Amino acid sequence: MDRQTALDILESVRPGTADESAPEVQAATEAVRQDRGAAAMLARRQEIDCRIAAAMQDIAVPSSTKARLLALMLHAEAETPASETAGTPCATCAGTDHQTAPGPLPRTSTDSSLAALPVESATVASMTGASSEATEPANSDAISPPRRRRRLVAKALAAAAILVLVGLGLLWKQRVSGFGPAITLDQLARSAPIAVTEPEAFTGRFVPVLPTTPGWSGSRFSFATAPQAAHIDDTSRQAAAYPFAIPIGHGRTVNGWIVVAPVDRITDPPSADSFQLSSVRYTSGLASVAWTEGSLVYVCVVRGGEDALRAVEWALDRRFS
Repeated sequence: MDRQTALDILESVRPGTADESAPEVQAATEAVRQDRGAAAMLARRQEIDCRIAAAMQDIAVPSSTKARLLALMLHAEAETPASETAGTPCATCAGTDHQTAPGPLPRTSTDSSLAALPVESATVASMTGASSEATEPANSDAISPPRRRRRLVAKALAAAAILVLVGLGLLWKQRVSGFGPAITLDQLARSAPIAVTEPEAFTGRFVPVLPTTPGWSGSRFSFATAPQAAHIDDTSRQAAAYPFAIPIGHGRTVNGWIVVAPVDRITDPPSADSFQLSSVRYTSGLASVAWTEGSLVYVCVVRGGEDALRAVEWALDRRFS
C-alpha cells in the first residue's frame, strides 16, 4: 500500500467503531508504522486536528440560543394554519379544478407566542413579521407570498446548520481525543511494560512514531520493530511503548522504553522539546525523561537510575560526535 493511500484511509477512520478492525485500516496502520516519513506526516495532521478541535471548543454558545432554536423548530413543525394552504380562486379559472393561488396570511397565535420569547425586540420583530409601521394591505384580495412560512423555514434551516456544526465539533474532538481521559506524566511513565513477559502489540487509537530529534535513529540504539501496548493503570487504555537496548561495552546493556501518547491527553505536558538529562523524574523507582515533539509526548524510562539515563545521553551524543 502506498503512502498517500494509507494516510487517506487513516484520516477517514472513526475512532471506537468497526472502522478500526477493517482489513484496509489494519493494513494502512501497519504501512504507516513501517514508514517513518508517513508517520511523521500523520503526526503533523493530528497536531492540526488538535488545534482545530481546541479552537472549536473556544466558541461560546449563549445559554438562550438553545431555547430559541428549539422554540422555532417546534413552532415550525407543530403549527401550519389552514389559511396558508387554502388560496383564493384563480380569476381566470373560477369554477374549475385549476390549482388555486395563495391568499394573504392572517396573524396567528404562533406570532404572539414567538413574541413572548426572551429575545430582543428587533429579533422578535424579525421572527414574527411585526413592525411598528406595518399595516394591512389596502387590497385584501391581492396575492401575497407566504413570507412567514419562509422565515420559519429559513430559521429552522439555520438552527439545523448550527446543530450540525456543534455535532461536527464534538465528533472532531472525539476523533483527536480517542485516547480517552487525560492522564499525568507519572501515569504515562508507569505504563511502560517493564515487567511484561509476553508483550502485547499496540492497538491504540492513535498512530505512534519514534522520536524524530537527532540521535534516536542512530546505530547505537536497537529498537523493537513495532510498538508494544503500554496499558494505563492496568486498564484497556493504551499508550505505545518502543523497547530499546544500548550496548555499553564489557557485555553490558542498558534497557529502556520510549513511551508515546498524544500531547492533548497529558495534563502536565513537558516543556522540553528533546531529551534533556536535567529534567529527570522518578516514578515508582524508575528514572525517566520526558519531552514533546509536535502532537506527541515521549517518556524515556530506564532501569538503573540516572546512570542508565547518562548512557542514553551518551548514545545520542555518540551518534553525532
